[in-house]
Amino acid sequence: MDWWVAIVYDKDGNINVCTFTYMNYERIGKVFILIGLVLTIFFTNVFVFNSVEADNSLIEPSVWGQYGDIIGGCIGTIIALVGVFLLFETLKQQRIAFAKQQVTTHFFELLKIVKDNSIEVQIKDKVGKKVYLSLNREFELCYDIVEKFVEENGIELEEKKRR
Repeated sequence: MDWWVAIVYDKDGNINVCTFTYMNYERIGKVFILIGLVLTIFFTNVFVFNSVEADNSLIEPSVWGQYGDIIGGCIGTIIALVGVFLLFETLKQQRIAFAKQQVTTHFFELLKIVKDNSIEVQIKDKVGKKVYLSLNREFELCYDIVEKFVEENGIELEEKKRR
């Protein structure tokens, strides 16, 4: 059994991670196709060796009619079952692709919101990206001032671990 993950957002905007398991229908379909081929070869050999005598090369239509019934009934059913399994595999692949597409779409929507918000930020005469650069420079200056003050006054600071 394989599994896949989907990220789902509820109506309140909370993130829920869901895991799903599924069967590999493609592999099951291939096994049934192989079984169908083996049965076809088996039934062909049984009918050829039982319907044709060594001294007479005539083929009886009634025997080959029965052979067609067996192939149509057994092997045709197996092939139809393979079609159903492959349909399930296709639906599963579509569900996975849809979940991935939802995550990607949501990510790019959030990225667009962040970009739009960063463009609209304004402090005094600075707008957009320049605001963040200015704030970064101010933070570095404040850090340097505090570091210099701590060194000059011999103050020891304790590092607190973040949770």
